[in-house]
Amino acid sequence: MRGNFFLIMRKIRIHGPVLLLMMALAFIAFGDFMRTPVWDATDALILCDAHQLNQNPGAMFHHLGFYFSQPILQLAFLAEYRIFGLEPAGYLLVNLLIHAFNAFMVYMLVNMLFPRTRLAVLAGAVFVLGVGSYGRILMTIQQLEALSLASLHLLVLYCFIRNDFRHDGRVWSPLFLLGVFLFLLTGLTRTASFSLILTLMAYKAFFYKWRKGRAVLSVDLLVFAALGILFYLAQSKWGYRQPTVFGQTDGADHFTWMSFKNIFRYLNLMFFPMQKSPMLESAHPLVALVYHLRTVNPTRCLVNQTFKPASDVHYIDW
Repeated sequence: MRGNFFLIMRKIRIHGPVLLLMMALAFIAFGDFMRTPVWDATDALILCDAHQLNQNPGAMFHHLGFYFSQPILQLAFLAEYRIFGLEPAGYLLVNLLIHAFNAFMVYMLVNMLFPRTRLAVLAGAVFVLGVGSYGRILMTIQQLEALSLASLHLLVLYCFIRNDFRHDGRVWSPLFLLGVFLFLLTGLTRTASFSLILTLMAYKAFFYKWRKGRAVLSVDLLVFAALGILFYLAQSKWGYRQPTVFGQTDGADHFTWMSFKNIFRYLNLMFFPMQKSPMLESAHPLVALVYHLRTVNPTRCLVNQTFKPASDVHYIDW
């Protein structure tokens, strides 16, 4: 017991300063974002939903779909609302802290896979500073979903790979059981379990030689895959059919197709940026046509939803 305590303290002395560094970088680079007012319509919906939940928190537990949809987010937004009320600075502070923690987890993963401290610190610093779209992910309340999901994914990866390092992927080790628990929480945050399973499979494949030839489809990975399939089936049967924040005509197939098209739209934007460019507009007609098509809106998100009283409210399935 005493040996474990000294080991933990040693780890804190080694990695604690890096965590503080990531937080410092996040606040130096993006601290001014905390002055941003609520400007996104979806954020207003979240606050309204949290207000309804605050009046009657038990109402969210009255239907089975709650347990297979996204209760982690609902509870997180409710907790934020009780602490910060309508003051957006508190919500954005949480976003910054989670983002800094995610950068720290990137450092931990790189440091574990490639034991070079400077390289790992650089990877974490690049992650914390490399926020696209002018840092928009840190400026809206709704982005707690993406930031939290990233944290859970990184933590699952760390537990899974650390268990592979220390225990050869043994399925009854505390690290593996913790990874399974966090893996299930990802499904209660947003349906992205299969992308995480593919990431774990990629690790097994790319580090095949280092892992001394152990099978890619090992027992630990198969357990994750089986749990992901079972959880998906449960969500399909008992969870919400589609997010209530979207229009009734836009189902899962529509957004899957739009996601696929967005891959090529983002590739297009790499060559034809969003800013106006007289040079491109005066170029060959074919080039000008591609330039004008670059900003076609891929989604049609409806946010003018009417909220019902807390006793009969259908909560937003983020």
